[in-house]
Amino acid sequence: MSIKVARRTMRIACCRGNKFLVLFALANSADDDGLYWPVFWNDADARARKSGVEEAIRSLNRSGEVIQIRTGYTIFFWIAIAFTPCELKEIAMRRFWMNDRQATVLVSEIVIRQQKSGVRL
Repeated sequence: MSIKVARRTMRIACCRGNKFLVLFALANSADDDGLYWPVFWNDADARARKSGVEEAIRSLNRSGEVIQIRTGYTIFFWIAIAFTPCELKEIAMRRFWMNDRQATVLVSEIVIRQQKSGVRL
């Protein structure tokens, strides 16, 4: 749980309603690098609301606020909106074992997504 990521997300986030609640829940449960590995929904009530949460996550992914990353069978989320492009690049190199060029390309794609959605100021 990272208070730093949650606080940064609250200050920067432009979304409202269900999308904001999902973003804040992910950010609040992420580590200090903004990485969150989801748990499975277990009870019937949560399964009934799962589609709404998944739609909010898809929307956040399209806007570049949250980046969904798949590695094999593992899916995790990166709360990208909480970090500057320089911080994103440093995290990509350290956590995803990317070289400078790979990290630059990834961060450029994230920033372009955010700019198209009007997220990054």
